[in-house]
Amino acid sequence: MPRQFKNARLMNHMKYTDAMEALDISQPTLSAWESGRKSPSIEKLEHMADVYGSI
Repeated sequence: MPRQFKNARLMNHMKYTDAMEALDISQPTLSAWESGRKSPSIEKLEHMADVYGSI
């Protein structure tokens, strides 16, 4: 799933900093999600779906 997080961001042509701001999270958090070290909560997954849209 982490690869899908990064792919969704890239497919939406979002820079790392834009995604952090839109998701209201820190750089370490986004990095951890995209690398698979941590998983977002259900609420953050829903927010991510809103921000990235369904691809």
